[in-house]
Amino acid sequence: METKYAGGKQCSIKITTKIVYIDGNSVLVTEYSGCDDSPMQKTARSLTAATSDCPDGDDGEVAVISVTKKAFLIENSIISTQLDPCSAQILTELKNLQQNDIAMIISRFGTPNSVYDWEIKTANPLINSNNDAETDWKRDSNDNALDYNYLTHIKPNYINQATQIAIARTILHEMLHAYLISLIDDALITGSSEVTNFPILWNALVNKTYNNNPNRLHHEEISRKFITPLQDALKEWDGAKESNRYYEDLAWGALEGTSTFNLLYSNSSTIRNRILNTNRAEDTNSIQGGVTPKSNSCN
Repeated sequence: METKYAGGKQCSIKITTKIVYIDGNSVLVTEYSGCDDSPMQKTARSLTAATSDCPDGDDGEVAVISVTKKAFLIENSIISTQLDPCSAQILTELKNLQQNDIAMIISRFGTPNSVYDWEIKTANPLINSNNDAETDWKRDSNDNALDYNYLTHIKPNYINQATQIAIARTILHEMLHAYLISLIDDALITGSSEVTNFPILWNALVNKTYNNNPNRLHHEEISRKFITPLQDALKEWDGAKESNRYYEDLAWGALEGTSTFNLLYSNSSTIRNRILNTNRAEDTNSIQGGVTPKSNSCN
């Protein structure tokens, strides 16, 4: 038994789990229990990159990335039993990234107050059938939203035509929608004086500024804070085979209508057209505006 302190509270039990991948590599996960949201660590399997890519160790050493316990539990409780095999494999790979996995992205921007359940399935979206993917609360038989339960639909036609990196980007994008919805549940459920009126303010903002479309507000938040984490995750997932510019362009997928994007890239901008065509090329696995997709399809 080992004693560790987190947030000033003693953690009495240390549990170390070794996860072995099918390729023979492994990862060690350490959990300290008995304290609130105590730290967990994911240790890279084997890293020989330069120091700049390995901030917690010298060349050839092992990088250690701290993630919060709740973020780790969220990542490892994702339900994907109704996800198509190709997307399910991509999801598994995104969960097993060593430096930019789902738990790490959540941890970088603050862990929710509670662990939430996220299910992702291959099925036509329920709210807007024109969407390639969408995320919303799960609902009971009376169509009431279930607290801390979220459901993502990815359209089968999209899976059949998109490249694998486009699907990876879509999964990460929808993961951020689930994360942002969880913040609403945090505000609704905690009932503290600071957030009691948050749902009222949220609804007023959505209704007045975004024409009762919370998805637009989500996209504004993602475009302001999450482009770099999305870029980093896609780069690691893809083995850094392409330029940083390519992964950043993909991170803007589905965010092209946000005020942040329009401020950075005007309608006449060459960069804007490149970003649009790069995403269209990967979304459709076809040449768009002279841009050829770089990733393979699932089929």
